[in-house]
Order: sequence, then structure tokens, then C-alpha cells
Amino acid sequence: LDPLVKYNIVKDAEMHDFTDKVKNKTETIPVENRDDSKIGLVYKAMEDSAYQLDEETLRDMFSNLISSTVDNRKNNNIKPLFSTILKDLTSTDAQVFELIYKENGMPMVAIRLDNKETGYGITVNANTLLYKDSFISKRTSLETLSHFGLIKMETDTRFASANQQYKDFTESEL
Repeated sequence: LDPLVKYNIVKDAEMHDFTDKVKNKTETIPVENRDDSKIGLVYKAMEDSAYQLDEETLRDMFSNLISSTVDNRKNNNIKPLFSTILKDLTSTDAQVFELIYKENGMPMVAIRLDNKETGYGITVNANTLLYKDSFISKRTSLETLSHFGLIKMETDTRFASANQQYKDFTESEL
């Protein structure tokens, strides 16, 4: 990645941070578990990461991918497509994906405003994720994640067990 640093495409601080992350994560792999059989995927991930080093979340994800690729306990599941997907995500996409992963899935709803006098309503936020006492409306990110097969959006499903989440959401300070 030196040519990118040389032409100031990647800032020195971002490059050093990324290098440190990769080094720290790979140093935690026991020597007996280090495996260079997928070194080509490491090179691919390094090359693909050059497009995303300006984003902290993506530096973390690429460093995790690289360290997992040289760890024989994990690298059987590593596919060449992984770094390509990361290369094509925005920082917002990556953050939404990370949140969905940490929350082990989230209910998706459409927020609708109804006029009680006329009976007409309007959907103001389609594809909205309910999160604790707030919501996240990142339609583009959700579509991107769905396109890559990272999440599955079921837009015709009703949540029978979401009553408490809905009640907490509607009583929140939003």
C-alpha cells in the first residue's frame, strides 16, 4: 500500500492504525495455529482494504478478516468474496451490519403516521429497525446488506412477539 501513502491517497495515521490492528490481532494467534495456506486471500484483503482505510469501522473489519485468514481455526470459512463485500460497503453500511449482528437481528418495521380525522396515513420511514428505545432508518444500507446476502429483509412478516418492543418504542422520548 506504499504507493497509496506516497500519493497521499491514504493518510499515514490511517495506514499506521490499520497496520497496528493487523499486527496486534495476528500476534494473538498461537504459533501452532498460524497458517499461510490462504496467503493469496490475505493479499487480496490488503489490496481491497486500500479503498476503505479512511473509515475506522472498516479498518477493524479488514484487520479481523486478515487475522482470521491466517488462523487455521477460522480460515476454512474464509471466502474471497468477503474482502470484496467489505470493499463495497460504506462505513454506515458496516455500522448497521455490526449493530444487527450484535443485537442478533432486529425487528424491521415501517413507521406510519395516521390522521385520525381523515383516516388517511403516510409511511414516513419504511425499512426501519427498532433498536432499544430508538429506531434506525438506513434504507440504503439495509438494501446494500440485503443485496450482498448479509441480511434477509422480510417485509411481509408480522411480529406477533414484538408487542413489548413496540410498547417500549412508542413510550420512548422520541
